[in-house]
Amino acid sequence: MKLAVLFPGIGYHSDKPLFYYTKKVLKAAGYEIKEVRYTELPHVTRGDKGSMSRAYGMAHDQVWEALEGTDFSQYEKVIFAGKSLGSVLAAEYTSAHKLNDVYHISMTPVEDTLKLLGGCKGAIFHGLADPWLDSSVMNEYMSTLGNDYTLYTYEDANHSLETGDALTDLTIMQSFVKTLTELI
Repeated sequence: MKLAVLFPGIGYHSDKPLFYYTKKVLKAAGYEIKEVRYTELPHVTRGDKGSMSRAYGMAHDQVWEALEGTDFSQYEKVIFAGKSLGSVLAAEYTSAHKLNDVYHISMTPVEDTLKLLGGCKGAIFHGLADPWLDSSVMNEYMSTLGNDYTLYTYEDANHSLETGDALTDLTIMQSFVKTLTELI
């Protein structure tokens, strides 16, 4: 048995493109899907530490509650797929529960994610125009993560791996899905 847990971001739920296609790829590969669903998280403004902290605390509690009682040892392979804040929570949950065999798919992570990713393996998908994480910061962390994580970057892509141009966005999504399929 194989399990994939989806950790969405704030405002980026699991029916949006990155998760929609991630779910399709994982299901096709025979993974049982468990989705964390947040309720009533506050709006977060970049740079507003208060709103970020409140949202993080509420999401943290909801993740721990949603995964309570999950016996990860019964699965031959476990993937945590997180987006933005969800990637932080996935990395933190892995660390707190010593789940060193989890494979991480980190979609547009934030800096706090990168601080927690050590000890596992995975893939990171980053837009080079992501206002939430400067590429120079990403590159610094990648040097500390070594060969355990592979970084995939997308020119002009934002925090949703989108550029504003529909055809370019479809090309990015196609590349993302192809890469994900090869990784899984």
